[in-house]
Amino acid sequence: MQIAHVMSFPGFNAYKTYLALRSHFTTDYDYFKYNGKLRVKEESFLRRKDKFFFEKIERRHKKELVPFFVSNLIKEDNNWSGGLVSDKAEQVFNEWKRKFQSLKYSFREDMSKLRDYMDRNDLQFDEVFQCDDGQHPIILKLLISEDISIESFIILDKVLGFVKKINKYVDDFIWIEYNKKIVKYSSFIEIDPKEYRHVVKSIFV
Repeated sequence: MQIAHVMSFPGFNAYKTYLALRSHFTTDYDYFKYNGKLRVKEESFLRRKDKFFFEKIERRHKKELVPFFVSNLIKEDNNWSGGLVSDKAEQVFNEWKRKFQSLKYSFREDMSKLRDYMDRNDLQFDEVFQCDDGQHPIILKLLISEDISIESFIILDKVLGFVKKINKYVDDFIWIEYNKKIVKYSSFIEIDPKEYRHVVKSIFV
């Protein structure tokens, strides 16, 4: 009887995880639907000149591969393997972790910034989401300028459902690209909408 021999090359798991997540954010592939599975041959991995980068990433983040890659793919769409072993990639990941460890606090801070913006400009809450003549609503402008985080934008949409309105009235290239990232990233942000709705009410009502 022939016994199957299962090989596990250093870095191969990191490489598979990276490919699955990159495919999730850049193609129609759904990481959650397919449970992160992607057909990848070990032979092709071994032929890569950058396989040592993935070995290094796997050693550093063996138990945190998914959040490490997600944090960097969200920050920079065109990550290459060498960039992922840089100090910048580690900084991006550490900042992402700190944010998620206190996600409600970060959201509250962003909503306070939004409230201050409204007060300075004498705006009502509904005006923040208005899409006049296909123009970007204020909430999107604040995301683009990084005055609020993409996580807070997504959470606020989970509470209010305003993105469908933007989709109805705005169809320029900038929004299409942001919307793609928002839709893909949203699956990684699990919250209790009721809990965050209470935060919104405490600040705006």
